[in-house]
Amino acid sequence: MNIAQKHRWLICGLYAAGMLGLSIMPASALAETPELFPHQDKVLHALMYGGWAILLGWALQRQIRNRPAAGMVGIVLMATAYGALMEVLQGSLIWIQRTCSWGDMLANLAGAILGVGIFALCARPRPCMTNVQN
Repeated sequence: MNIAQKHRWLICGLYAAGMLGLSIMPASALAETPELFPHQDKVLHALMYGGWAILLGWALQRQIRNRPAAGMVGIVLMATAYGALMEVLQGSLIWIQRTCSWGDMLANLAGAILGVGIFALCARPRPCMTNVQN
């Protein structure tokens, strides 16, 4: 399926808006979320930012083709900076009763690195299968 570049960016923007919504959700709304395993919050941060890194790679696929390493570093920096901004925002908005967490920022970074790695594995060129005999 070939999705236009502007639609890829729209999907990235909607995903980022969803992350913003979750980030500024009041602590009281999150209090009812059951903890299913230890460090669940950190794993969810990593998954969320890893997913966004994958989407950013998908949206920037053409632009990073010539300089993939620089593109991947740029994606990690973009996702990590957005995560840091969300943490600062949580610490600044007193009425949502959330705090800024270094642990969450590190989980965001880890997720971004993991997401870029997954994107790089999935986006790499594959050998042509046209010569395969039936």
